[in-house]
Amino acid sequence: MRVSDFAGDLYLPLLKDSHLWEREVSRITSVDLDVFIRLHADFGQHRRAFVEVDALMSACWDYCVREGMEPPNMIAFAPTPERLTIDELNASLSKLTLERRRAILFCLETSMTLEEVSTLTWKKLYSKRISKYALKIAESQARHFKLPYVFWERVTVIAMPLVGLAQDMITVSHGKGHIWLRSQYMDLVPISYESDFDEITKLFEIQE
Repeated sequence: MRVSDFAGDLYLPLLKDSHLWEREVSRITSVDLDVFIRLHADFGQHRRAFVEVDALMSACWDYCVREGMEPPNMIAFAPTPERLTIDELNASLSKLTLERRRAILFCLETSMTLEEVSTLTWKKLYSKRISKYALKIAESQARHFKLPYVFWERVTVIAMPLVGLAQDMITVSHGKGHIWLRSQYMDLVPISYESDFDEITKLFEIQE
């Protein structure tokens, strides 16, 4: 039995392009699947590869149960849970405007809700107990002489508070939402703590 025999109807583009697709499942090992995920992680596709292997395991198990077959050894493979890297977070946030990047990062750093961030005034900011890093993010924002809000933007020539942050959060989290992105942010994979946060500081133009 080959992978293509029971997973042909699934959307598994990475697996279909790999040498595993036409291989006998009895010859696929945990090492093969681990290498598959790691190789795609090098191209920024860890999440996609992880999802495809997880779908493959489910399809294989269902097929074996349905056909009364003994599951192959690969069914015991347990993929390492995905963890967001700082590079991945930067890449997602870089799609937004500078003001929205800062607002989303501030939200993640403080655990405030999106509504609280979008309506945060300078007066409220200094009454909150937040990290020094969160304060740096906020203080990197230019103050508007009329608007009291920390996070604002210009729409054409009109200065307005940020609206639509929920959609930005969906975009940045690839549809997984605020709670998921917050949990990932708290468990970011830093390769070099200092250099990684230097990159964030540059991307967000955060004042030292």
